[in-house]
Amino acid sequence: MIKVLIVEDDPMVAHLNKKYIEKLHNFENVGWARNGKEAYDQIKKNKPDLLLLDVYMPVMDGLTLLEKIREEQIDVDVILVTSAQDTASIDRILQLGAVDYLIKPFEFERFEIAFETYKIRYDKMKKQEQLTQEDLDEITGLKKVSFKEEFHKGIDKSTMAQIKEFLMKQGDYISTQEIGNHLNISRVTIRKYLEYMQKENDVEVQVNYGGVGRPLNLYKIRRK
Repeated sequence: MIKVLIVEDDPMVAHLNKKYIEKLHNFENVGWARNGKEAYDQIKKNKPDLLLLDVYMPVMDGLTLLEKIREEQIDVDVILVTSAQDTASIDRILQLGAVDYLIKPFEFERFEIAFETYKIRYDKMKKQEQLTQEDLDEITGLKKVSFKEEFHKGIDKSTMAQIKEFLMKQGDYISTQEIGNHLNISRVTIRKYLEYMQKENDVEVQVNYGGVGRPLNLYKIRRK
């Protein structure tokens, strides 16, 4: 499991981020720090793999903490979650090696993509002794991660059967979020499988324009 430390002074935001992490596979929340000083102490104690780090905090802000852990060469990655949008702050944070930057407010889908992308980076950097040019391009963002391409490298038949069985029982149109909640599978993974099933003409797709925000795709098993 990849250990995540939430560094956020707002209790409501920290709680929401914790709930988001709990929805993901391969990640666990190992603590919450209300400022950079608390986070620094917890990093020493819990040795997290990843910080979910806010910028604007009392006592010690996120940028100061990030500079401190880089100066001390502490082995921890960082995803920024903040309302800071000024180019000076973003440029400095990227110089200090943040792997992603989420601007508040954001949807769970963007949060999930950030963590799934980080998981690919983590696996390549921690589990492979050598990296190809393609690996490096993917890690540095020169090649955007294609979840569809990753999926087609190998289909898990048991997962596919589980999703199909669930859709058969439902009968009516349902969203990826609802499927993921029932099966305890991430929405990104569900979406990969549904894209494949759509290509194979195994599901029907209905676009729901009724909600706030962008249209929502709903899926139903195709009866043959």
